[in-house]
Amino acid sequence: MIKYKFDVSKVKRLMFEHDITKKDLAAATGMSESQTYRMLNGTVSPKATTICAIAGLLEQNPGVLFADVDEMPVARPARRLATRSTTNE
Repeated sequence: MIKYKFDVSKVKRLMFEHDITKKDLAAATGMSESQTYRMLNGTVSPKATTICAIAGLLEQNPGVLFADVDEMPVARPARRLATRSTTNE
């Protein structure tokens, strides 16, 4: 099972920027208000479908809601390995 780190601080910041309340978030995700509060306090992790609902409400790509997505290194193109000569001179 793959573990992920849901970034609650990013969700809270985006909620503030979009003027979305905890009640709005609960209604959009289908979660109870108490479950929403626990998620925003970091005591429970949301399901994938909940993350997608949150991302839609916040008008974001779901990947933005995970920690360190912005800091992930960019993949470098593969380098060609030099071939060794097998002949001795």
